Amino acid sequence: MERRTPERIDAILESLDGMERAMPAPFLHTRIMARMQREQSGGWSKAMYFLARPAVALSMSMLLILLNAYVIYSGSEAPPSASDEYGMAMAQDYGAHLTATYEPLSDDTP
Repeated sequence: MERRTPERIDAILESLDGMERAMPAPFLHTRIMARMQREQSGGWSKAMYFLARPAVALSMSMLLILLNAYVIYSGSEAPPSASDEYGMAMAQDYGAHLTATYEPLSDDTP
């Protein structure tokens, strides 16, 4: 690390003497406002404004929830197929049951 001597510190402080306040480019505010107006008149911003209204957002959410509930409950009414019946018969004949993956298979394994 370089040593800070009083001369070095004075040189650094003197380099700040000529500084002036930063000024924006001419008509910056006007250009920003014009761009914001142009973006607000676009099609996507109008669509997002419409979808962000509370009534529309709530009704779309409820529609999606009802659609999901319909799909879930309508798919569970299918009768068991022949392969399901065969699998249940095999499980009953051989006394098979499901085991969790974290249960040990036998007591003698370390």
